[in-house]
Amino acid sequence: LCSWFVARWYVGNTVAEFGPGVEEGGVDMARLATRWAPADPLTHWRLGSLEEKVFSGENMAAAVREYQLAVALSPNDYRYWMELGRALEASGDREGGEKALRRAVDLAPAYSHPRWYFGNLLLREGKLEEAFGQLGRAGEADNQMRPQVFGLAMQVFGGDVNEIARLATGSPAGRMEFAIYLT
Repeated sequence: LCSWFVARWYVGNTVAEFGPGVEEGGVDMARLATRWAPADPLTHWRLGSLEEKVFSGENMAAAVREYQLAVALSPNDYRYWMELGRALEASGDREGGEKALRRAVDLAPAYSHPRWYFGNLLLREGKLEEAFGQLGRAGEADNQMRPQVFGLAMQVFGGDVNEIARLATGSPAGRMEFAIYLT
């Protein structure tokens, strides 16, 4: 009996991880994976990510449901919270998206991507101070993001170097890189 459940879990997980893309019938394969391994968060995440790629309101709602299942099955995995936050915002629930992305940042405070997505959501909400706090920390975590943060700040602040230096550069290394960016 245990071997049966282990084999189902393994097959479901393998189908989810190595299944085809949307164009080759990947959604149907991902649904099969969730039937074989319903308690595996990876299968629900994969189905949600494929549903999200098929652009429609109905598919976005299905993607949100799958991400919610993944989060419920693995509540301490920042990746599932991050995807849930992005999908909630895309479906029109900015407040829910903000809560989910805030949770992703809490779970992985040193990682750049949760902070990047959270900062961008806050920026779209007009919360500039908090947004650039998150974006600046994303740049601190991943140096390759710094030029993107500076470029975004240049657009938002209309080239006001003092305001950009105040909000988008958190550390001396960040200020130095901003000076190099300006040259």
